[in-house]
Amino acid sequence: MATEQKYITVPNVSIDLEQLLDIIRQLDEPARLRMTQVLTETMAESQRKTQAKQQAELDQKTARLRLDWIGCLSDLPNKPTSVELQHQILSWWEE
Repeated sequence: MATEQKYITVPNVSIDLEQLLDIIRQLDEPARLRMTQVLTETMAESQRKTQAKQQAELDQKTARLRLDWIGCLSDLPNKPTSVELQHQILSWWEE
């Protein structure tokens, strides 16, 4: 039974897994350690980005108006109406 060749292909590079393992085996111990650290950090960053993207997509699908601001203006002495607040915000934007 013939063994199937396995390749890693990224833009502009295609390398046989056995060749890659040979290269790694030829590295000295500090270089292998650095390579392992870089690969581990790169993998963790990739996973974080993937999770963040999935979470953003989920947040978009389940987005709804949050009312966590309710009551934040209750300590104001003159109790402005929502229309007065809208006018005030508009004047701030125009400044």
